Amino acid sequence: MRTSARNVFHGVIESLVEGAVHSEVVLRVSETTDLTVIITNKSAESLELREGLEAFALIKASSPILMLEDDSVRLSARNQIRGTVLSVDPGAVNSEVQLDIGNSKVLTVVITKQSVDSLNITPGIRMCAMVKASQIILGVE
Repeated sequence: MRTSARNVFHGVIESLVEGAVHSEVVLRVSETTDLTVIITNKSAESLELREGLEAFALIKASSPILMLEDDSVRLSARNQIRGTVLSVDPGAVNSEVQLDIGNSKVLTVVITKQSVDSLNITPGIRMCAMVKASQIILGVE
């Protein structure tokens, strides 16, 4: 499989809850990170999803929103992926930030250079990447 998405996380489906129209899938991608994905019931059915099945999640680098890690903030985003900044690659307009999210897995996030500067993002600091469950694409092989 080849894809333009910078983030591909392989894991195992921990849970699958079917609603009236959509299903909620929880994919365990590391010891410290689960991804919650919302897909249509028809998609879940066509992928033949079930607990224990190996699957992968695709997240475009432009989808996550970064903030400094702070346990006191409450947000509606289902995926609050915590990690340590490994690197910052600044550009003229946008910058690429890489977070270590556990088990040698890295989340790549593209945000504006202005945001990197205003948050003072540097290697070694803890951050939280927020991704809406509906923005993640789920697949199986």
